Amino acid sequence: LIHHISTMMKKMNTIDLRISFAGSLISNDNIYSDMLRDKIKTFLPTVKIVAPKHLPIEGAILLARGILNE
Repeated sequence: LIHHISTMMKKMNTIDLRISFAGSLISNDNIYSDMLRDKIKTFLPTVKIVAPKHLPIEGAILLARGILNE
């Protein structure tokens, strides 16, 4: 995941990136999410972890609306 985030930053040509977690494995407090947060802080210190603006279902609806409006 660190590699994916880093690649995304390069493709977007930015060092400032805000990300949020979705899915119970990384959004809940557990060893995996703690490890990911620690790795982000260590290897990608300019990345900020933020709370999601919408629930996953709301994101799916927004995507579906965009596809239907094309």
